Amino acid sequence: MPAKTKKALAAAHSDRYVRKNNVANHYSNDERRVIKEKFIRILRDTCNVRRSADEAGINRITVTRWRAKDESFSVAWDEALEEAKDLLEAEAWRRGVDGYDKPVTYQGEITTTYKEYSDRMLEILLKAHRPAFRERRELTGPEGGPVQLEAIRTVLVYADGEKDITPTDDQT
Repeated sequence: MPAKTKKALAAAHSDRYVRKNNVANHYSNDERRVIKEKFIRILRDTCNVRRSADEAGINRITVTRWRAKDESFSVAWDEALEEAKDLLEAEAWRRGVDGYDKPVTYQGEITTTYKEYSDRMLEILLKAHRPAFRERRELTGPEGGPVQLEAIRTVLVYADGEKDITPTDDQT
């Protein structure tokens, strides 16, 4: 069965279950508002939908449905994710530019610390913000010329062997 069909059947079954058992509708408007606010606050801090739903005490599928049906919740969700991404970028900057204190231990005791910097964080930030630092890949044909596209024989492998589905002249 194709994946799309399986998903559609699962969604239909899930919707019937929700209607039959009144699962998603057992929250009052005030309870739903409080859960949504808590979810958004946690999402802003973690940038993780599943963790935010778990900590807010709600199923991830339920908040996803709320997002699809409630425009203001959807906007708040997107804004929370953007703020969380900004925090992640700020942390990458801190580790790459400002550095962080790394402890030195001797016989199980921290004796001192030293400043460590993350070259990898700097590399990632530069690639994100400066196209000149991004990796370039160039494909060339024979002797550095342009790549030539040719008709490709497509083969499907079945349990009983191969079947050639190369288009005939009248199909092209």
